[in-house]
Amino acid sequence: MGLNLLLLVVGLVICFGGIYIRKVCSAILGLIWGALCSFAVILMTVGLWGIDDETFIIVAVCAIACALISVIYDKLCAAINAFLSSFFLVAILLLMADSMESATLIIIAAVIALIVSIISVKIYNYSFIIMTAFSGAFIASIGGCGIIYNADASRVFLNLMLGDDVAGFILIGTLVLGVLGCIVQWRRLKGKTANGANTGHKTTVSENTAGAFAPAEKASIQNPFVREIKENWGLLLAPIVVTLFWNLWGSRLLWTLFPSMYNYLPQTLWHYMPSIITAILSGWEMATFIVAIKTRSKNFCILWMLPNMIIALVYLVKMFRLLTTYGGLAWIFDLAYVIACFVPFLSWWIIRKLEKAFAAFSRNDIKAYVLCGICAFLVLRIVGSITSFIERQLIAYDGYTSIGESLLLLILNIISMTVVIRVIYRHNVYAKDHCTSVLNNNKEGE
Repeated sequence: MGLNLLLLVVGLVICFGGIYIRKVCSAILGLIWGALCSFAVILMTVGLWGIDDETFIIVAVCAIACALISVIYDKLCAAINAFLSSFFLVAILLLMADSMESATLIIIAAVIALIVSIISVKIYNYSFIIMTAFSGAFIASIGGCGIIYNADASRVFLNLMLGDDVAGFILIGTLVLGVLGCIVQWRRLKGKTANGANTGHKTTVSENTAGAFAPAEKASIQNPFVREIKENWGLLLAPIVVTLFWNLWGSRLLWTLFPSMYNYLPQTLWHYMPSIITAILSGWEMATFIVAIKTRSKNFCILWMLPNMIIALVYLVKMFRLLTTYGGLAWIFDLAYVIACFVPFLSWWIIRKLEKAFAAFSRNDIKAYVLCGICAFLVLRIVGSITSFIERQLIAYDGYTSIGESLLLLILNIISMTVVIRVIYRHNVYAKDHCTSVLNNNKEGE
């Protein structure tokens, strides 16, 4: 458990702080990748039962040697780490997508990783950000997976190489944290570039020549979409937490912390807590979705739906694996999850049509937001009822929620959504009023 926590913390530091501490991150990445690769080679050579104290000495020596090489040769470190990171990521994707032979999988992953490593040397600064972000995300995902599954890091790594269920956890964790790490480090790199440009101009140009600062000012201007993400990142937190983490591992986490919730006899309110928590979190997620539709750009809404697309991809892979491996109709449940992930696109389109047709939906107030949210929830319920009906016709399954329970959960969804919408709306109004008052005060001062 201690090693898993260490991997989680170190991975997060590398993922989000790689550009801040370049040499330190190079050393840490070299140390970790050296240990992982030497352990993998020994594991494939002597097997799990052949590991002893001498094995760990060899692993430690290889790790230290890789750390020293990474510190001395930065670009070599970038190439090696880019190769290893992309190799493992591509291998995981191929393992999840198809049960191909090991030799074919290794060749395909190695070729793609080689191309990525060559490109990383050509664009070193950018590749260093991508490398540290995704490498740190991969390391943190291994540590987090070990904590959740209560397994040693070596066991998690072994299960990953064998293509077990942990591959999905590590893949999604690597992708989500890697993208966030790239955004954070990219902002830092742009800030350093802009500050350097400003410093250079100030030492050589008089303050009276204001026009000469145009290149520096241009370098410091952010892309509008990046600025929108920066100012409204809280809206993107809900789909990541609810869609990715809670829907995939929430039940497992509750089972680990409160196993009595899943003892269904006798049936009490305590046993409905997983459904109640899910309903409250779904209300929070729907509130951010409606606010994004009403106040944010189209690109921001698409970014909001990115976790849904990732989940749809995961379930599509599972569906095809079930279809090709077992046949029958077991894949129908994964297909229903895929359809549910694309329902927000349908809700978005319906809300836009309702805004054009009815004034009650087009207004910019809390009631209009809640009406749009209720509409989106109804669309989700209708699609869910249709897929459930099809499942009942194809497969005899008695695990569906009753009409009364569904109605109560829907009411809880709407209440939770309304509360969050009121909080976000009032916060936005307060921020707008505050900015207006500051601008007025500045004008009066001039």
